[in-house]
Amino acid sequence: MPVLKRFDAVGSGGFRPRYEHAPIHLVTSAALGSLERELPGSVIAARRFRPNILVDWPDGTEAIPEHGWIGREIRIGDVVLRGREPCGRCGFITIAQEGLPQDVEILRTVVKRHERKFGIYCDVVTPGQIAAGAAVTVG
Repeated sequence: MPVLKRFDAVGSGGFRPRYEHAPIHLVTSAALGSLERELPGSVIAARRFRPNILVDWPDGTEAIPEHGWIGREIRIGDVVLRGREPCGRCGFITIAQEGLPQDVEILRTVVKRHERKFGIYCDVVTPGQIAAGAAVTVG
């Protein structure tokens, strides 16, 4: 499998992302599903939120389960991440894209119901490769 972009462990002095929040932005399928239920007339797609990693998380008991992963280790295959902080959202999530209409209600809902936060930023603790379908555990 080709490596698209290498992210080095925190403090290693390696690759620095364009934005200094954290090298990884993670969103779960549960969070997307929750937003779809809150906005049944909207087209909710992961690409609106631009995550590096989309985790298939079928447990929909929490609206945005990854917000509870802050400070915790997230293992995806051999890779270990640590949740750093929730991702504050801006107007980019409302912009029209191919197959996705402009929709300001998405940001309004994220602001009103989720304190403008959706998804989390993570640090890389143990770098490696992630394959589609890799097991995800949160410790």
